[in-house]
Amino acid sequence: MHFCGGSLIAERFVLTAGHCVPTYSPDGFVEAVAGEHDFTQYDGAVQRRRVVEQFIHEDYAGGVGPNDIAVFRVDRPFVLNRNVQLISLPVAGAIPTGMCTISGWGSTSFTATPIYPDILMKTSIPVMDLDKCRSIYYDEIVADSNICAGTIEGSSSVCSGDSGGPLVQTTDDGSYVQVGTVSWGGIPCGGWKKPGVFVRVSHFIDWINDKLNN
Repeated sequence: MHFCGGSLIAERFVLTAGHCVPTYSPDGFVEAVAGEHDFTQYDGAVQRRRVVEQFIHEDYAGGVGPNDIAVFRVDRPFVLNRNVQLISLPVAGAIPTGMCTISGWGSTSFTATPIYPDILMKTSIPVMDLDKCRSIYYDEIVADSNICAGTIEGSSSVCSGDSGGPLVQTTDDGSYVQVGTVSWGGIPCGGWKKPGVFVRVSHFIDWINDKLNN
């Protein structure tokens, strides 16, 4: 059962959200799946790997809040090909602006009742000024290590099921860099004054590299 998104940052490491670290029985396990596009169709090219280690940020307190980031290590490397690629990470400390792309299997509903798609969805949304985002979510913590994306008027947005998925920008040379990871947002998703809130990946580059290298 799909419950969160993620991105492949090395052949054996997936970047996701801290609140995506599940609790499960000793006889159960979590899989990371790469190359999937349509849940209704069997695709022999889809790759599945068992998650064997989960690193959650030491300062993440759970629920809605800062430092909502985690790295999963899988049991064996993914095979890189046309459908399975690594995403580049940003320069440490970089502050993104402009348009970004979000993708995932999160709810497409504009009400509190989720509707989950079978096909991977994507859309473009603009980075929102952080102070404007804070004025909207005045009763929650939007930290300097977060970024927000979306519009005041409401539009396409991240929703339940998109957590941990990537917020991506295209570079001048046509490659892709992940600037954010889906953390939380308002309900209804994509509604008026309901931008998505993301972990700013550039704030956590040293932490990510530490988990990959150790």
